[in-house]
Amino acid sequence: MTSPSQQLYQCLVVPSGDYRDPFDVQAMRMAVVHNSEWLIGRVRTVQLINFPLTAIIRAINAMITYAPEVTASQLRAFFKFCGLFELIVHTHHHHEEENYFPALEEKLGEGAMSGNVQGHRAFDSYFEAWCELRKGFEEGKRPWSPPEFVAAVRAFADPLRVHLQEEIDTLNADVLRSKFTRDELQELDETAEKKILSKLDPVWHPGFIFVNGDAVTGGWFPTMPKVVRFVCRHILYWLHSDVWQFGSSDRYMRVKERFRAAEPPLPQ
Repeated sequence: MTSPSQQLYQCLVVPSGDYRDPFDVQAMRMAVVHNSEWLIGRVRTVQLINFPLTAIIRAINAMITYAPEVTASQLRAFFKFCGLFELIVHTHHHHEEENYFPALEEKLGEGAMSGNVQGHRAFDSYFEAWCELRKGFEEGKRPWSPPEFVAAVRAFADPLRVHLQEEIDTLNADVLRSKFTRDELQELDETAEKKILSKLDPVWHPGFIFVNGDAVTGGWFPTMPKVVRFVCRHILYWLHSDVWQFGSSDRYMRVKERFRAAEPPLPQ
């Protein structure tokens, strides 16, 4: 029987639609990003905008599952994995509040995305508390305590999971079609792409998306040249395999058996 400390967070159902359509893909990508996460190469900005959360729910599940199992010799790699998660969440939400939401509100109306900003505030303090706790563990300022670590993760993950679902609901394709032209939405994507890519590490972030991705419901994300995908999976992966062992998926984005119960229903 699974203990309360090991219960997984359910991944989000990916909305139906055509991921090649700039209107449909907003909510689809957001769901995929929230479930797993990352962005590299010439991915459409729209995808990048939501990239950080692509690994979010699966990375959270990975952290609460592996924390009690980590050995002393693995702690450094585990904390690196957690640090990448922290950076992704900070980058993702900063971009949303500073760029993505204001751009959407120019068309959708002032305050249209305010609920999403409030959603960030609902877990901010808990997330920052976890960040400080993790830093204390990593720097040896406090003794490693898996129960304390997991409890801190759950403190921010509970409100965050609610927010991630609510955020997807605000990206209704029909509403976007009524306010944006295809060119306007693509321009928004391109602008966001430049800003997001400037914040990402081409060595670390690609690996994070693959080991927290999903080849079944989100195999189309992230889009990238085959040669880049090959380098990420067969070269960069092995440079830091000690870190990637803590992902919820393998390098081919195949969700590990122990995490499959949290996966969304398969597409019909």
